[in-house]
Formats: sequence, C-alpha cells, structure tokens
Amino acid sequence: KRQQTLRALVDWSYDLLEPDEQKVLARLSVFAGGFDGAAAKAVCADEEVPARRIPDLLASLVQKSLAWRPSEEADSRYRMLETIRDYAREKLHEQGTAAPTAERHCAHYFAFAKEAGRGMHGAEQARWVRRLEDELENLRAAMRCALSGGTDPMIAVKLAVALQQFWIQRGYAGEGRRLVQAAMALPAVQASDMARAHALYTEAALASDGQGDHRAAREMLETCLQLRRGIGDPVWIAATLSTLAQVRLQGGDIHGAAACETEALELFAASNDHFGQALGWLHRGQIHLWAGNAAAALADLEQALKLAREIGNREIEAEGELTVAQARQLCGEHSAAGEAVRRSLNVSTEAANKRGEATATWWLGRLALQAGDAASARPLLTRALRALRAHDMRSQMLGCLDDMALLLAQEGSPGAALELAVASDQARGRLMLNRSPREEQQWRDRLREVWNRLPEPVAEAASESGRALETEDALRAALDERLA
Repeated sequence: KRQQTLRALVDWSYDLLEPDEQKVLARLSVFAGGFDGAAAKAVCADEEVPARRIPDLLASLVQKSLAWRPSEEADSRYRMLETIRDYAREKLHEQGTAAPTAERHCAHYFAFAKEAGRGMHGAEQARWVRRLEDELENLRAAMRCALSGGTDPMIAVKLAVALQQFWIQRGYAGEGRRLVQAAMALPAVQASDMARAHALYTEAALASDGQGDHRAAREMLETCLQLRRGIGDPVWIAATLSTLAQVRLQGGDIHGAAACETEALELFAASNDHFGQALGWLHRGQIHLWAGNAAAALADLEQALKLAREIGNREIEAEGELTVAQARQLCGEHSAAGEAVRRSLNVSTEAANKRGEATATWWLGRLALQAGDAASARPLLTRALRALRAHDMRSQMLGCLDDMALLLAQEGSPGAALELAVASDQARGRLMLNRSPREEQQWRDRLREVWNRLPEPVAEAASESGRALETEDALRAALDERLA
C-alpha cells in the first residue's frame, strides 16, 4: 500500500511537469551514482530540448524535489532518489528515447575517460583519480552500453584503453580484465587488428601490473607485438616491447627483457615520447637491479626520475623512488633506502595511487624486518598484505607473504614460518613468478636457517603442510584470519 501511495504521489508530480521537464527527468534516469551540470547538458539535450534550456529545467526539477544536490557549490553533484530514478526510467522507455539517450551518455563518458586517461599521466593525477572515482558508476554504465551494442562497439576497447591506468592504480584490475575480455569477444573487435592489439595490450597490462599474472600477460603481449609490427606505429610497438620486457624479467628471462627494453627506448627516443622514455629508463634500472648491478640501476633510475618529474608523472616517480630504495639497500645504504621508500609513499599518497601506497608500505615493513625490528614490521606488513590482496597484486603480495614468513621466524615461530614460506613458494610456482637470482639465493639461505632451528620430523611436517596450502589459505594464516 505504501508503494502504491508513493507511486501515485510521483505520478501526480510528473503530470504537473511541463513536457520538456518530463523529457529531462526521464533522460536523467540513465545516470548512475550522480552527475554534474555539464553531463546533464550533454546527455539530456537534443533537437527537441536545446542545451541552453537544460540548466533551468534541471533547477526546476531540483525545486520540485525530483532531483537534488547537497549544495550550490560549482562542483556539487546532482542525484536522484532510486525510486524516482526507476520511475523516470519507465518514462524514458515510454517516450521511446532510451537508446539515443544511452548513446549520448556513453559518448559523454567516453570523452571524459579519454581526458582523464591523459590527465593520469601528469601532475594532476590525484584530481583525475578523484573525478574517475566519482564517475565510476557512470563509466561502468557507458561500458555496458558499448558492450551491449548500444553504440559503436569499438568504444568498449577505447574506454578500456583510457581507463587502464586508473583500473591498475585503484585495484580494479580484475574488473577491468573481465570487461576487456568481453570487448575482445565482440565480432567487430575480432575483425580489426588495431582493436585486437589495443585490447590485448590493455588486458596484458592489467594482468601483469595489476595482478602479477605474467604467464597470461606474456602470451597476450607477444600476439599484440606481432599485430602492432604489422600495423607499423612505432610508439605502440615501443609500448608493447617495454611492457613485454617487464613480463620477461618477472619470468626470469633477463636477456630477453634487456633486448625488448633497448629497442623500446630507441623507438621512444626517435618519437620524442618523454613518458615512454621515462618508463623505459625505469624498466632498465629494474633490469640492472635484477642482475645485481646497483650502480648501473641507480644511473638509469636518475634518468627516469628526472624525466618523470619534468612531465609530472607521479606514478613513474613513485615506482622510481621505490626501485632506488632497493638499489640503495643492495649497496648496504639502509638509511638512504628508507628515505627513498618514504618519498615513494608520499608521492603515491599525494597522487591517490593505492597500488603505490600498498607497495611502499610493504617495503617499509620489509626494511623494519631486515633491521630486526619485528614490532614495527608486523603492523606495516599486515596492512600492506591486506591492501595487496584486496587489489589482487599477486607479485607484490607474494613478496609480502615471504616477509610474513620471515617475521614469524623472527618472532620465534619457526614451524609456522616454514609452513608459510613453502606455501608462498608453491604459489610462485603456479604463477611463474620468479625471484631474481640474488633474491632466490638469499631466500634459500634464510629458509635453511629456519629449517635448521627445527627437529627434522617437525620441519618435514611443516613443509608438507605448506605444500598443501592454497594461496588464499596461506594469506588467511599470515593475517591470522583462520578463526575469523
């Protein structure tokens, strides 16, 4: 009865609206999670309702309590109650304008995503991240429209390309991959080498950077590289080579990684692509670090950081500082390493880069652990591990899990430490996530120390128990969630 009364009240309010107000109210139903005035004008205006009338019509709907906004501030967003929105959606379908309204909505948010994608590479990254979070539901609706045939299907791939960095930084890599896979299944995308290449590259970046799924990423990138060499665009070839270099490095193929990155840097330099060059120097530094050459790594990282600061790219700056920390640590410069990690954390926090924050927090915990400060290490590693798991950052997550195992040993629980360490090794094997040769040797040495602290049968039992643990079980054990 209450619903019938509410429906009658909304019917009465709707009937009192002038025809253009009825049209605008109906069209506002395509928005999800709120909207701003510019979006309302872009989506609701057409040949029947001119754009110049939208602000007044919207103000009238707010006055009549059919839409609302918290304040009159310029950046204050409009919203509709869900009951009003459902009613307006019915009217939109009755008016026969649902499809063109959805298409205008998709076009507006695609244009916004492209602008935001460019903004994510510059000094205004944090502002764009906040705006993208505000519009996340609208962006999802735009992607659904593109995937369901409501507009040009190529928009689905182009939206994914624009949102790639946002998805990675904010922990939406899994969602992004599912959307890219759905786009790749569209016949129009399958028929276009360029669209397929963009989709493959985007999913590979989400798989490797976002989730640490390097095996899948390598296959996609090798297909993508073949397609892009056929198309002949040097910058896209370079981007693919640079990402493939990282994936090969994670798989232990240091020579393949170096060859890819050298070619990528040459192509980026020839195209005067400063972002690509900054990324290339960063990757070169990481390759040198993997090989244990800290001096060469620091020289390349200096180039990367200089370029990153010139173009205002906070993500490369944050990752560059973190890699500097690892190189300083390799040189035994523990204080300098800690300072570099804190710089990385500050840059990531300022840029609203959750991924960077989680990784830097892990490294602060790792440095505390290596300094023998278990009391400081535990809260840092626990917080980092929760964030890394939430963002599905598998490579970093397993590195943090390794450190949790060593922390247990330091706290006097060698049996639990060995069980967790073996479980982490098993997970690495499944995901083909290799440590560098130097890190592998250090890890084996530490594991042997833990093993030697236990009677042989106890060590064997802990090792056997670790081999039986699934990754998620190991994470729950590390975070003491088994009883939760």
